[in-house]
Amino acid sequence: MMMLCGMVFTFFFGVVLHFVYGWSRNSLLVAFIAPVNESLFEHLKLLMTPYFIWALAEYAHYGQYMHAFVPGKVIGLWLGFALMIGLHLLYVALLGRRVVWLDVLIFGVAVFAAFTAAEFCMTLVLFDSAGLEVLFDALLVLTAMIFAVFTVYPPHHWLFRVRE
Repeated sequence: MMMLCGMVFTFFFGVVLHFVYGWSRNSLLVAFIAPVNESLFEHLKLLMTPYFIWALAEYAHYGQYMHAFVPGKVIGLWLGFALMIGLHLLYVALLGRRVVWLDVLIFGVAVFAAFTAAEFCMTLVLFDSAGLEVLFDALLVLTAMIFAVFTVYPPHHWLFRVRE
């Protein structure tokens, strides 16, 4: 039940988050949690921000007692990122254009996959290690830092190019 609530929260908060930067009149603080343009990279924030907020709530509730919690959540998040990028590129290559309802559908698939993968990874003995948790803690911090830096200084790369 907790996972389903997290998926619903992440999906709806992510959809609303799409508009928050504009509503904030382009606030720099909001730019760190909401997309500032139509690039694929910026749209990853639609997943990252609500997923991270939900994970913090879960961590406070039960995650702090699980060694595999952080690794599971990080793997789920990165799987969601990969699906958002890969499925978007695939359908645009096939159709030759963007379709908003497909973007929303892909976002829903990414949310579902992120939560499902996280739950699965948390059950694996492979990830039940304090050493791995430290590694994944560092990866989570690095992810947040990458998003912060690349929001202000986006590289010249196709992932950061504003889509039409």
